Parts: sequence; C-alpha cells; structure tokens
Amino acid sequence: MQAGQHLMSEEQTQRIIVNYFAGQRYRVIERCIDDPTQFSDITRCRTHNIFGIDVVAQDRTELWVTEVKGETKGGLAACTSTFMAGMGQILTRMTRIDSHIHYALAVPNTDCFATSVRKFINSPVLPLLNLSFILVREDGIIEFLR
Repeated sequence: MQAGQHLMSEEQTQRIIVNYFAGQRYRVIERCIDDPTQFSDITRCRTHNIFGIDVVAQDRTELWVTEVKGETKGGLAACTSTFMAGMGQILTRMTRIDSHIHYALAVPNTDCFATSVRKFINSPVLPLLNLSFILVREDGIIEFLR
C-alpha cells in the first residue's frame, strides 16, 4: 500500500456486489442470519444489522451465498489474514453442495488480495464445493474466478 492510496472497504465492495446481482435481476438479501438454502424464496431470510451472510442472491435457477471482505490498513499481512478469515466464514455457510448453489468469497481486485487468490485459484476443492472468488474493482467491474 503506497502512501495516499485509497483502501477499498468491505462496505464499498459489498455495495458493488449487491448492485451487480440486482442488475442481473437476482433477488438480493444482505446479512441473512438463516440458512438460505432452506428457502425457495430468500426474502424469507431473517436479517440482522451486523451479523449474517453478507450477500445472498437468488434468481429462478441459482442461489449465490457470498461473504465479502475489504482492505484494511495492515497491508499484505492483513489482507492475507482477512482472506483466510473469509474462507473460514464461507466454509461455515456451506450446508449443502448442489450445482444450483454457488458459494463465493468477494474481495477487492487489488495487489493486496492477489497473493491469497493465486494460492487458492487452482485448488481442486473449489469446483467440488462450487466455490468461486469474486474480484471487485472500485469502478464496479467484477470478475468471477471459478
């Protein structure tokens, strides 16, 4: 992180993810505290203003369960730790493996998170769990790595 460089917060990253899914005509719930795989309509998920799954998005055929992380002031070490915490969170959200249920960890598409993403991207476990990484740019462009 260079002096004066802007950090992409979790809130900013999450807003971009929510806008993306809404723009693709998904129903979107933030901070769902229920297991969203149990509902045919995710609007039945209870929400909390602090806790819960960051973003749950559903269309007619797919359900996306997404944890979101953002940058902090700690540089590479903090990004690595934040990424690993996000991996742990999304793993705890996996209650069912199904081809229509997609799990994801969304992080800013920055050098800070690139090292962690590169370490995992070729893992054979990702397709088994239907787990993706969503790289989010500040300009709203997102990239799915599956």
